[in-house]
Amino acid sequence: MTATQFVPVALTVVFVATMLVAMVWDIATYEIPDTLSLVLVAVGAVALLAGQGWGGFAGHALGALGAFAFGVLMFALGQWGGGDVKFMAASSLWLGWPVLIGYLFWVAIAGGVLGVAVLAFRRFRLPEAWAGRPWIARLHRAEQGLPYGVALGIGGLVMLRPAVASVFP
Repeated sequence: MTATQFVPVALTVVFVATMLVAMVWDIATYEIPDTLSLVLVAVGAVALLAGQGWGGFAGHALGALGAFAFGVLMFALGQWGGGDVKFMAASSLWLGWPVLIGYLFWVAIAGGVLGVAVLAFRRFRLPEAWAGRPWIARLHRAEQGLPYGVALGIGGLVMLRPAVASVFP
């Protein structure tokens, strides 16, 4: 494998790993660490500059700004936390404007499925064996929202192939 082949693969692996860690972290704590968003911004910037140069970077940055604006609206409406907003914007830098609509579509689908699954989970009494696990007990509480980082991660992973194709044409 040459260096020109290795770079896209390595950056894609970091993207996938970061998405998976964010999903698990959000389920466990209802937070997405800023570090993960910063990793996505750094990896996205390196990938874009390596794959397309400054011209491609501008289009992806525009998509990230649009995603950030949407996230700020969701935050203002009380639907998302600040970590979700930052994570979505950082993911969108990698995914870019051409893939962003598909990303938002899959985030919405995954969010809907997540919402139905969590609501169904909350309708049943929590077994005592599970009640001692803080993350399960938190997920079961009706006053808790949704760990929406899961939907953001699923949307990013579903759109990974077109994103990589848009970053490394």
